[in-house]
Amino acid sequence: MSTSEELIEYKNDGKIAVDVYTGVLDVSETKGIKCTWTGSIIKECNVVCLSWDFDWDELKNKGIGSLVGEIIIRSEEFQESQIHVDIDLKETPQRIDTVVEPNPTFEGVCHVDFEYILVPIIHVAQVDDEFGPSEATDGVLLVGGAKFHVNKGFLSYQSEYFRALFSSNFKEGEMEEIEIKEVNLEDFKLLLHTINPMNAFPNDGNIEKLLELADRFLVPSVIYKVNHHLLNHSRIENEKLLWLADKYNLEELLKKCILMVNSFERAKQLEKFNRYSEISNNTKARLFDRVLKLM
Repeated sequence: MSTSEELIEYKNDGKIAVDVYTGVLDVSETKGIKCTWTGSIIKECNVVCLSWDFDWDELKNKGIGSLVGEIIIRSEEFQESQIHVDIDLKETPQRIDTVVEPNPTFEGVCHVDFEYILVPIIHVAQVDDEFGPSEATDGVLLVGGAKFHVNKGFLSYQSEYFRALFSSNFKEGEMEEIEIKEVNLEDFKLLLHTINPMNAFPNDGNIEKLLELADRFLVPSVIYKVNHHLLNHSRIENEKLLWLADKYNLEELLKKCILMVNSFERAKQLEKFNRYSEISNNTKARLFDRVLKLM
């Protein structure tokens, strides 16, 4: 874990009246943190109950593992005019509750304001030992807070994307660590495992994700492996196979899937497929020709 240099601070706008009827007092969104402040007075116990619901999914997706800091509550009607509540947010959403005693002169309404100060704690995820530093690695990729030590030459050979990324023509090529954004840690690990011929093989459970990643990162060897699996070992229904073949330009698989439409019943079944509208017009024309030959 490491600490971000940037504090995240928020202060609500002025004091808000809290009584037995109040509920939501303030809603805010600050630097990826959504906070809903609620409160009311429990007359029978003569206490003020305050709660803060923090939603920080956006930060968690960027590699932040937790948020630590404090909430500062102020009111002249409290026995202590300023109260500090320590917070340690590890889950999202997460609620922070506190109960405050008003002072003896309290007359049923408290006027309260608050602020929070939070420090993002960067989560350094653990990856397999094979992605640790070694004599064979000469580059570091950051994905979801994790460091992948890689061989630039090997990845450049496998992928035009990485060839360009590591090139001296790009500023990233000169950086010691390069961040890869908008990709899940486990998905990226799956991609690297599949690129390595000794580690992982496509299956019906991961082929869609592998095709998406291989298409984005321009890795033809992974597309070849997935295509081989789909042609020879897959049990996925023909409609979905045809959609995948069309989307990722898998011509041999596409021909096979079109030939599998060998009856009017199968043609009608394909038309009911929930992603039929995404199939290209060119492939639909080829399917139409196929149906004509069945007449």
